Amino acid sequence: MKYFLILLILLGFTATLFINPQAFAEQSDPPPVPEPKDDKNSHVDGELFCGLGTTYQDGICIVDKTDEKSVESSSNKWGAYPHPPAMFGTPLKQFKSGISIDEIQCKESLILVTKYDGSPACVKPETIPKLIERGWAKQSEFIGNIADKEDESILDTNTKLVANTADNFIDANNQFALNFYSNVVEGKENNNIFFSPISISTAFAIAYEGAREDTAQQIQAIFGFVEDDNERRTEFQSFQNSLNKEDEDYSLNIANALWIKQGYQINPQFIDVAKTYYDSEVDNVDFVTEKGVDTINEWVKLKTDNKIEELLAKGSTDVLTRLVITNAIYFNGEWVYPFSPDWTSQSDFHTSQNETVKVLMMDLGARKLNYAQNDLLEVIELPYKGERLSMLVLLPKEIDGIKSLEENLTVERLSQWQANLSETQIAVFLPKFTAETKYNLKENLQNMGMTIPFDKNDADFTGINETEQLYIDEAVHKAFVNVHELGTEAAAATGLEFRLTSGPPATFRADHPFVFLIQDDETGQILFMGKVVDPSQ
Repeated sequence: MKYFLILLILLGFTATLFINPQAFAEQSDPPPVPEPKDDKNSHVDGELFCGLGTTYQDGICIVDKTDEKSVESSSNKWGAYPHPPAMFGTPLKQFKSGISIDEIQCKESLILVTKYDGSPACVKPETIPKLIERGWAKQSEFIGNIADKEDESILDTNTKLVANTADNFIDANNQFALNFYSNVVEGKENNNIFFSPISISTAFAIAYEGAREDTAQQIQAIFGFVEDDNERRTEFQSFQNSLNKEDEDYSLNIANALWIKQGYQINPQFIDVAKTYYDSEVDNVDFVTEKGVDTINEWVKLKTDNKIEELLAKGSTDVLTRLVITNAIYFNGEWVYPFSPDWTSQSDFHTSQNETVKVLMMDLGARKLNYAQNDLLEVIELPYKGERLSMLVLLPKEIDGIKSLEENLTVERLSQWQANLSETQIAVFLPKFTAETKYNLKENLQNMGMTIPFDKNDADFTGINETEQLYIDEAVHKAFVNVHELGTEAAAATGLEFRLTSGPPATFRADHPFVFLIQDDETGQILFMGKVVDPSQ
């Protein structure tokens, strides 16, 4: 049940999930860390549980303080830290060089945090509340310094973070869907939204195979990838194999490809992993002319049944482009209970409390469907043929209630709403709509805290090529959805460009903004996710 709901989130419309950053700053007492287990993998004092350089005390992980004499003896501008960060590079490199965790330096305006394994990371202050909110980090005692004192108000300086990544494939991918939805919807409340979180996640999973050090850490933190290579790769392999099984009732497939600059040498192990576990096609193309872009776009068109026609823009590659990773996903399914085209008619759709637009409203008539409702919303499940996929529609009770719904849309609440679904005789009205969207993933993911993979100076993709420094210059995602009387057609594609540095009611009437999801009922994986604000757009 839990996976089912989470999967729906990944496939459905985006939801606003961000919490006011001040909410973190106002927490004076950090929540307790679970007691460390008394087994071979932990000590009574919690050293292994909390991480190196920390001590478990009274339910929290406390960083061991520096020797007072060493602090007093340091009188340069770095205060208690005698070495500027530039001398040692990334936090992980500093840590591995033997520098104690409380002496590691971050660049200006960044804050030092630690993970459960004791490894350090530097993050922006404004990112910390989001990390906590999204479940990627827990609040314990802060170990870092804030170089820019103006940022001190963002969080309590008596706290630190301990990363808490998702512990399995489905949880991680669905959590990313919610987080990405929150980022995309922010500032675009009046726009329709549609994307495929699994497409984005899969493309970056392949990139993650070639990432190292802090670059890998940031990708892992955003997507929650399992760090064990065999487990992670097997999970993606099993999921894709399951998704790509032929079924006479619907079409559903996912595909990956590596597009390599002609004559460029890629680490053979990276290629082998991409082919073996992600079923990636591999081809050499000309990035200097438009031939490479044309070849990639034709592949995407083929894999999405011509629904995504131009993933990469003309002129987006050049002499410095070394590699492009692409993912494409396509779905075409028929409703178990199709709407009659003869019953579709013009009707009002409330885009706000005081504004309406004319749309084609489909009428299903009265059917027994899984349905639930509470004071906040109504929920209905519309199954597709094949008994594996369905659409979940979340309709606010109030015409202007979409914002409140998004603020309450969490994995836990979705699970509760789904658990409350029961077979109900109900009349359903749903608007016909088509949406085509495009997202600059570089901007979205940087806003979510993933910056290093896009930094031409700090990115480390030596798992792809050991002799040249590569970074992700562009990351784009395009999606398409068409909901009609007979069913739904949806497609999405992701491209990453690597460059060289240099009491049930009688009626369910969706006549105002709503969220919808397309899910894999068998695994609980969210395949597509969206929101309809104006079906006439």
